[in-house]
Amino acid sequence: MRKFKILTGRTMAVALSAAMMFQGTALAGPLDELNEIIEKQMEDAGDNLLEQTIGFSDLAEQMEEEGLNFQMTARLLPETLELLDLTGEEFADESVRFGFQLDPELEKWVLTGSFGETPILDAALYGSHEQLALALPQFYAGTVALNAGNLKEQIMNSDLAAILGMTPENIAEIPDIEMDFYSDDDGTDGLEDYSERMEAELEESAAVEASEADGVTTYSVTFSRDKLMDLYKDLFQEYMKVFTGAGIVFDTGSDPEQTVDEMVDQMVSVMSACILEDLTVNYEVRNHLVEKMYFEMPIDTAKIVEAQNQLSSEQQQIAEEVITSVTVEPLAPAGKASDAVADVETVPSAEVSQPVVEVENEFKGTIFCDIVYSNPAQPQEGFTVNVEMADDAGTDSISMDMDFATKQDGTAQVTTITMNLEENGETLYSGPVYTERFDAATGDLDAQILVEDEDTRIELNFDGTFSNVEKGKGFVLTVDELSMSVDGEKLGVSGEVSLKAEPGDVAAPADARVILELKQEDLVALVSEMSANAYIWGMQFTPQIETPKSTVVIQ
Repeated sequence: MRKFKILTGRTMAVALSAAMMFQGTALAGPLDELNEIIEKQMEDAGDNLLEQTIGFSDLAEQMEEEGLNFQMTARLLPETLELLDLTGEEFADESVRFGFQLDPELEKWVLTGSFGETPILDAALYGSHEQLALALPQFYAGTVALNAGNLKEQIMNSDLAAILGMTPENIAEIPDIEMDFYSDDDGTDGLEDYSERMEAELEESAAVEASEADGVTTYSVTFSRDKLMDLYKDLFQEYMKVFTGAGIVFDTGSDPEQTVDEMVDQMVSVMSACILEDLTVNYEVRNHLVEKMYFEMPIDTAKIVEAQNQLSSEQQQIAEEVITSVTVEPLAPAGKASDAVADVETVPSAEVSQPVVEVENEFKGTIFCDIVYSNPAQPQEGFTVNVEMADDAGTDSISMDMDFATKQDGTAQVTTITMNLEENGETLYSGPVYTERFDAATGDLDAQILVEDEDTRIELNFDGTFSNVEKGKGFVLTVDELSMSVDGEKLGVSGEVSLKAEPGDVAAPADARVILELKQEDLVALVSEMSANAYIWGMQFTPQIETPKSTVVIQ
């Protein structure tokens, strides 16, 4: 293994992330003239051909206001069926269907899925402010549901708790969760506000110097490391709000808010190990156009690995215990709690082993990165990202150049990404890694990601066609192929995707059996119904054994 090969993924990812961050963050430059230059430069660039044709930005806004209807059908490619030895006629037309509809006016949503043409299995999950309902017609009639409100109180007053032998002590350990299955705030508004605030705070805190040479004005903008860490912390907190807005609660027996704060601090600690000091980003401007952006930053992989291992250790401590085995007790009589206690064997979290990241060759040195526009007047035509790592001893270096290029000819547009990777002057990889072709006249979209070396060739391929396009309102995408090939062996699917900025009919069930309101006899009847139907459903997959015909041999 080459000395730095193990570092390439982690370190280059840090460098590219920083490069892309400050390519976009340039709009937050403290100088009004730099802001104006970049804003005008981006406005003049316009949208790419795919955006002009489909109108993804307008579609996203329409879906937020009007709702959405997403439907997808997928089936395995013939080559994949053959590879998996599923060549029988019964597999040829089998498909998976998935759908999601959201109605912001009625404040309801439905998630559906099915497998097979019959179908063999289908399901529907309905959500609203009042209820979450699940339908599995192959296993039971109608729907079962949970009501919104306090989960602990509902469990406490249910026959299900008695059947499961839950004691008051068990129930007391359940966190007080107020369930609402349609969130008015998904947390994304906070992310949008954060973006504006980040620009303002970076602008206010950054130190700026401008210099002139050979017709080029260089703006050197220095960002405080402490301020960057504060903003990263705010960003992680906003992402955590997205999770909680979606109904995901982080609780490990302590205060949930404290748990979230601890998780955020852990993530920030890793970022702190990546950015070791204040960061200066330089913008070169000629004729009121940004031509180049560049920066350098120190890197110490030992500190990054130490922070990652510390993160793993602290995440381990968050969990109070890990359940390794549970013995289910018999059902208790109706209305009575079982005297027996479930036999639960636990292992303290401190005894659970966690993987420790080890790096074969530590690297301490500097990352140099620059972004250069191929045509500053038309930045959408592409740019080149150059990243180089050099160690402090001056003995080893690794560099990566990625060229992003977009060319348009009439109704057709081709985008390519080419990568060149070198270590100490020796080429490790050189060639295209991504190619995309779009024809606005026909709707055809083809894309390929290709990675290969001396031993392995990996391809990700997409071949599809847009139709029924209403710009900014919806489209249908027919997928002829979405596949991954490794050394000629192909795994992939074909199918169809439709997306509309309208909810369609979101019909939640009128009569649902609320699990935590059912009496014991109704719960037993439901379990019996499900067990019987599950047995019948499973029988269709049981191989039929043919009885051999008897043969009489006459001597």
